[in-house]
Amino acid sequence: MKRKVIVIAGVIAVAAIVITVFMKMMGGSGVGIDNNPELEVKGDSNVLVAYFSWSGNGQQMAKWISEETGGELFRIVPSESYGEDFDSCADRAKDELDNEIRPELSEHIDIETMAQYDVIYLGFPNMEQGFESVLCA
Repeated sequence: MKRKVIVIAGVIAVAAIVITVFMKMMGGSGVGIDNNPELEVKGDSNVLVAYFSWSGNGQQMAKWISEETGGELFRIVPSESYGEDFDSCADRAKDELDNEIRPELSEHIDIETMAQYDVIYLGFPNMEQGFESVLCA
């Protein structure tokens, strides 16, 4: 009987850890987006980490990649924000995808600077609703 209680307690503990890790990975921890990231790229590195992030999870991943590679960060930002809640954000992304709309971006990297990079990491959400339209812009 005592062994059974220990096994059940162990299973509950492992499940709690798995759920906590999953929630952190899925944004349940409230990673949040840094709305004031450095947008200016200087071409000082041969690696560029360009990313689009709505919730902040992609931004965190891009920062980690930048730290590991020594790459410069560039956040892809549409001129008009995708909004605060997921549903309206997903609806807009789906509409853009369905109608081949390419949103205007607030910042661009000029061609001369872009040519200086040997490696470009491109980060974006992989969702059935889209977000690819902001990358195609």
